[in-house]
Amino acid sequence: MDSSKQALVDVFAKRARRYDITSNFMYATGMRISRDRRMAVDLLQLRPGDTVVDAGCGTGLNFPLIQEKIGPTGKIVGIDMSPEMLEQARQRVEREGWTNVTLVEGDLETFEFPECDGIVAFLSITLLPEYDKTIARGFAALRPGRRWVMHDYKVPGWYPEKYYKTLEPLIKPFGGSMEMAARRPWESIQRHGVDGKVINWYLGFAVFAYGAAR
Repeated sequence: MDSSKQALVDVFAKRARRYDITSNFMYATGMRISRDRRMAVDLLQLRPGDTVVDAGCGTGLNFPLIQEKIGPTGKIVGIDMSPEMLEQARQRVEREGWTNVTLVEGDLETFEFPECDGIVAFLSITLLPEYDKTIARGFAALRPGRRWVMHDYKVPGWYPEKYYKTLEPLIKPFGGSMEMAARRPWESIQRHGVDGKVINWYLGFAVFAYGAAR
C-alpha cells in the first residue's frame, strides 16, 4: 500500500469508533449529510432483490437506506480499505440482524466488482488517485441500464484559489486534502455511463452524479 493510502487508513483507524457521531460535524457548515445519503440511494432507483455495491462503505451508514429499497431478497456488498471502519459496519449488521450483507476489506482501485444492479460511492471516490479506472470497472460490472451514483465534495469554479487552504480544516478530519481538488470523478461518471446527470450541491461545494451502464 502506498503512503497516501496508508495515510487514509491511519486517519480512519483513529476515527472509526466515533465516525457516526463526528460526521454530524458537517451540519455546522449547513450540510445535511443524512438527507444527502438518502438522496444518493434514491438516485440508484433500486428494486427489491437488487444487488448493490457500497463503494467505500465505511461504518455502513448507507446500509439501512439500501435495505429499505432491496428488501431481504437483495444483497449489499460493502467494501472499504479500513479494517476499523469495517468492524463498525460488522457491528451494525449484527445489531440489525441482516443476513444479506457481505463486507470486503480491500482497495477499490483493485476490487473486482461483482455483477450488480447499483453502485454508490458516498464521500469516497474522490479519495482515489485512479478513480477513473475504478469507475470504468464498476460500469463494466453493472447490469445494463443500472446506475452508478456518487456524492462528494469539490471546489466550485467561482471559489478563489488563494482561499483553498481555508477549506482544508473541514475535509482533513475525513481523509481529504486540497491535493484532491483537481480530481473530477463526476466527469468520469458521465464519460463511462449514459443517461446521466451532474447536480451541483451546496453552492457547488458538493456534487451528485449518476450514469447508467450501457
